[in-house]
Amino acid sequence: CRLYKNNLPNTLSNQRHWVKIKLEGIHSNKNAIGSRIYVYPQNGPSQMREVMAGESYSSQSSYTISVGLRNRDAIDSVKIIWPSGLVELHHDVMVDQTHPFIEGEGSDTSACQFPIDNYDCEGNCISPVDCEGNCGGILINDDCGICDGDNSTCLDCNGVPNGGSLIDECETCDDSPSNDCVQDCNGEWGGTSQLDECDVCGGDNSSCSDCADVPNGDSLVDMCEMCDNNSSNDCIQDCMGEWGGTAIIDVCEICDGGIEDVLNCVECPDSGPVDCAGECGGDAALDECGVCAGDNSTCLDCNGVPNGDSLVDECGDCVGGNTGLDACVKDCVGAWGGLLQYDECITEANPYGICGGDNSTCSGCMDPASSNYDFSATKDDGTCHLNIRTNLLPEGYELANYPNPFNGSTRITLHLPKMHNVKIIVYNANGLMVDQIFSGNWVAGIHEVSWNPLNISSGIYFISVSIDGLQTKLIKASYLK
Repeated sequence: CRLYKNNLPNTLSNQRHWVKIKLEGIHSNKNAIGSRIYVYPQNGPSQMREVMAGESYSSQSSYTISVGLRNRDAIDSVKIIWPSGLVELHHDVMVDQTHPFIEGEGSDTSACQFPIDNYDCEGNCISPVDCEGNCGGILINDDCGICDGDNSTCLDCNGVPNGGSLIDECETCDDSPSNDCVQDCNGEWGGTSQLDECDVCGGDNSSCSDCADVPNGDSLVDMCEMCDNNSSNDCIQDCMGEWGGTAIIDVCEICDGGIEDVLNCVECPDSGPVDCAGECGGDAALDECGVCAGDNSTCLDCNGVPNGDSLVDECGDCVGGNTGLDACVKDCVGAWGGLLQYDECITEANPYGICGGDNSTCSGCMDPASSNYDFSATKDDGTCHLNIRTNLLPEGYELANYPNPFNGSTRITLHLPKMHNVKIIVYNANGLMVDQIFSGNWVAGIHEVSWNPLNISSGIYFISVSIDGLQTKLIKASYLK
């Protein structure tokens, strides 16, 4: 047990107020045990105290009830609910005093239609309304504009509410964009890779160097293995087809015949022509690749067509040309030939949809007349079910259940004159929630739902309906097993 001393300065403690109340029962018990006292200070939330005999084993509570008022120096009224059922209202109650109240001496408000905290007998709110619209509530907006928030929803990376600091791609948190890191050519934030002269990321210029090792140079190796950029001295084939060879056609039109005088020419056997190999009367011919006596193999594409246009794509398949096939493409995760595609759930965060998605994140009932209408759905999944009668729009709010008492299940009927967010909850006689029957949006009409209790005992239960977050209707139901 710890005992704390109040060291408030006198100037501050003089600004704190209180009131003490001592009850004496006439029709109720003498010490008014079980009475409830509601204190309504001006410009502040109400407070409730209950007169108790004791709160734990072998304990005794004081019958004089103390209520702290902080800096509120006036009380609008004090309401007392006696154990006998009598409800009384007292006015002109001064702060910083002890007030004895005897049962039956106050204004009898037992017939009040709204015996709810912070409301008068006409149902008017008599206390300040907090940021959630609760009469007598104490919730306020945080720095982020969130009701009852803790500022966590608008903290920047430095923990400052509504601050301007951001974490850049290099995990640095500050509010200066001048030092934000950038991507290198490999897409790595803060990386050091650069494009070489061949436009290759992280390259060494080797991919576009010519035979003289000059990036993007124009020197070429000719068929005689000579590297330069002067085409005038490129070697050529001799008549035997040898690059840089010295064989020439003599005066008798014989390759490398060596005859210099036309008088020494002899006629080709069978008067046949000279083939591409320089053989007199030979049958060697150039193939489609321009190779003498070749078999076209030196210029076949991947589909076996000489000088064809077919190519092997990124998936290793021969496509294009006369194959009739298109090259494979990347799927939504960047895999060549992959099967993943974007679904139809397009949002601001996912402008192309969800890669590999099945539309489940945006599917739902899109019929506003259905009880399970989903405001956020952009694709109807065929689950709409109509358990609402919209041909008769009610004029007011009504709640009922039948049968009552019931065994097994009971049907709950709710009349709504317009669309609302509805929550139907069941409480036991001790005020503890035992079941939630429905939570969602209902359009105007007459709605019906069934309640089939499971694993609860027989007894009295209370069916509560909250509309747009405020409890509106409450009925009693008797469950018999």
